[in-house]
Amino acid sequence: MKGHIFILLCFIGLFLMLGVVAAEEPGYGHITGSVGTTGGQGPTDWTINIFDAKAGPSPYTLEYWRVPEYVIRAADDGSFSIRLPEGTYYIMAAKKRVKSKAANLEEGDLIFPPGDEKEPIQYVVRAGETIPVDVTSRAVPFRKEWAAQGKTGIEGTILDKQGSPVKGAKVLAHQTPGKEIPLFVSDNITGEDGKYIVRVPEGGQYYLIVKKYRNPGAVTVKTGEMTKGIDVRLPETP
Repeated sequence: MKGHIFILLCFIGLFLMLGVVAAEEPGYGHITGSVGTTGGQGPTDWTINIFDAKAGPSPYTLEYWRVPEYVIRAADDGSFSIRLPEGTYYIMAAKKRVKSKAANLEEGDLIFPPGDEKEPIQYVVRAGETIPVDVTSRAVPFRKEWAAQGKTGIEGTILDKQGSPVKGAKVLAHQTPGKEIPLFVSDNITGEDGKYIVRVPEGGQYYLIVKKYRNPGAVTVKTGEMTKGIDVRLPETP
């Protein structure tokens, strides 16, 4: 009798656990896919970047670098899967040809979709549904001319507390003070001169973040112009 009660309790516990999982599932779907050998490169070391379409503009133009809301690494066999809230998303997959500290893509890195993609590809995630994404056959080598075409942005120098240029800094930009995930990231990490460029799609007011330091002053940008001389002095030496 005790054995039957134990089995019954286990069954009830399992049922309750499944009920909790089921309660969490509504409102979520999945995006799955795989990356494989493309251009002589294997399926490992792929990064899958996912952007919420409601949070910002399309990342495909490469006139600016947008920060993804979700980032996952593909498995060693090239497969990937992510659970997402219902919504509309953009996907950009990338594989570095040579491991480096460069913030963004470099010549010869693999990218999906191609940087000259004219029509934004959107993926609509619905509750309980799985969307398959074919990356393998569409990834291509990145070409430098696809990037740095944006004419609107912010330029300046990152300085430490003593006023010396800061090397190895990545600059982020957003339009909402205190927003957890910024929208845009600089073209690259800073070099010995501390110089940075952040490209944005249009004019407006932007706030900069460097090494978790949120610069409190807004930078006013005009569409079609690079706002230069915007130096950021970090309160502490990195």
